[in-house]
Amino acid sequence: PVLAGNRLFVPVIDLGDSTQGGVVVFDALTGELLWEQRTGVSVHNSPAVWQDTVLFASSDGVLHAHDVATGQERWVLDVGEGQPTQLTWMYAAPTVEDGIAYIGLKRRFLAVDVASGVPLWEADPAPRGGWLGSFSAAGVSQGVVMAAFSRGADGLVAYDAYTGQSLWNLPTPAALVVNSSLVSDGDMLYFANGQTVAHGVDLLSAEVRWREQLIAGAHDWSYGVMGTPALAFSRLVVPTQFADLVALDAVTGAEQWRHACTTSEIHPVHYQATGDSFSSAPIVTGDIVWAGAADGILYAVDLVNGDSLWSLDLHAPILSAPIASDRLLFVGTWDGTVRSLVSDIDPIIPPPPGSPSPGCGCAVAPRSPGPFGVFALVVLLAFALARVRWRAIRSTRR
Repeated sequence: PVLAGNRLFVPVIDLGDSTQGGVVVFDALTGELLWEQRTGVSVHNSPAVWQDTVLFASSDGVLHAHDVATGQERWVLDVGEGQPTQLTWMYAAPTVEDGIAYIGLKRRFLAVDVASGVPLWEADPAPRGGWLGSFSAAGVSQGVVMAAFSRGADGLVAYDAYTGQSLWNLPTPAALVVNSSLVSDGDMLYFANGQTVAHGVDLLSAEVRWREQLIAGAHDWSYGVMGTPALAFSRLVVPTQFADLVALDAVTGAEQWRHACTTSEIHPVHYQATGDSFSSAPIVTGDIVWAGAADGILYAVDLVNGDSLWSLDLHAPILSAPIASDRLLFVGTWDGTVRSLVSDIDPIIPPPPGSPSPGCGCAVAPRSPGPFGVFALVVLLAFALARVRWRAIRSTRR
């Protein structure tokens, strides 16, 4: 899910006849349904919000734009137009920077004006690539947009974000089966491939600064990393589909700690992976790493040393990233449920320096009192004021 303006935008996958696929939007505080767009096609990744427009990509290769408040359609762009059906499957999320959306398929990568839906430039990133798609969303930093396509046969590519001019190409084996989104910070690019090899790469030159194999024996059909790594305080936290959440030094690639999950009832990908899996992206708030696993457990881990702070069993696989805002934490599970959790002490996201330090511990957030509850409170307040006034009158008469 994506949180913007007190609205929670939730992508929906329908593995049956796909008719319920689309995006559903809730009031983040109350859980009230605000609007929904059932496109009839599944949405396999996060929406993206830019000002008053929300974008999402459906798996038939179409990019949709809607008004964030009303859900009214702004425009639709068929990214896969003219491509064979097996090349139009789109699983990656759109990335938005400075009013430009970046989205692509194996043979067509686009920069699109968010306001109008008009493509600004396009490129063919994978002329030799196969039919398999990638879940990796583009990364944008310092005027450079980077993206991974197919199984990586054509490399990880980079373009000028405004003109589409080709800048560099990082070939295999580094680019092999990249399904996690690309993370950039300053002049560095971070990603991990299907062989569970994490990389720190110079953003401008494509020089590999460091690489680190996370799981021995993982290979190109392992799909060993699906969730996007989290970057905070020079720590790169990488989720693997081999039981371990691994923290690396972002400068050197040296391993800092590991934290294991338990066995799941499902295998999130094919038989080459295991049922012990961190399939979704972790997030970091303050010095806490939040990570959901296929075992249905939400883990809170110390960012510095990897120690367990606490965990909460939601009894259904967690295959998407949690979302944090102030005291609230939103978590989606594989049974089609979205939960709002609330810190019972202090904000999950720490306040500014000098404010009290944050606590931890979550409970299910209560729903708002609703109109009847508010009316009852007003009546009770009026009754209390009337009693005070009556006592004052009696006292004056005495």
